Amino acid sequence: MVFILCSFSLAGCNQLIDKKKAAEQVLAIDPTFEKILQNKKDIDEEITQLRDQIRKQRQIYESKVAVIREEFNSQRASSTSEIERLKRQLDPYRQQTDSQINSVKLQLKQKLRAHKNINSMSKQATKLLEGKKAVELSSTERKEWERRLYNLSTQKKDLNQEILQLKDRLRTLQLKKRLLAQ
Repeated sequence: MVFILCSFSLAGCNQLIDKKKAAEQVLAIDPTFEKILQNKKDIDEEITQLRDQIRKQRQIYESKVAVIREEFNSQRASSTSEIERLKRQLDPYRQQTDSQINSVKLQLKQKLRAHKNINSMSKQATKLLEGKKAVELSSTERKEWERRLYNLSTQKKDLNQEILQLKDRLRTLQLKKRLLAQ
């Protein structure tokens, strides 16, 4: 195994020696082949020069790309900060819309609570007027309770209208908020 490794490592050196020996042997037999070998040597040198030239051009272009990339990154950073500045211009509108949404939600919550209370009072009044105790009520008391029930019904209608308006307002504000989002 050691012999095989040594053979492979010496193979590269031996190729140069072998080429020289082979060239000497061919030239000893055919001296006109020297022109072809010289032509091959000239072509090899030209190929080497072209490869060096390509490598140098590549370095030049890579440095240009690096400069362009730096310029782009700088421009991108500048544009990004400008975008953020422009987005912040809408912040007051967003904050105002959020504030309005919170206010409407609070009003809606209060109206729904009042609606629930009116429903509860209406049920109690109806129960009183239609229940066993209705017989014990005098006509004046009965009229008073019916008037209260009518007033509660009117308040409930008005409250339902206000709740619908608040829900519409809330929906509109939420749409505004979505439109202002980025």
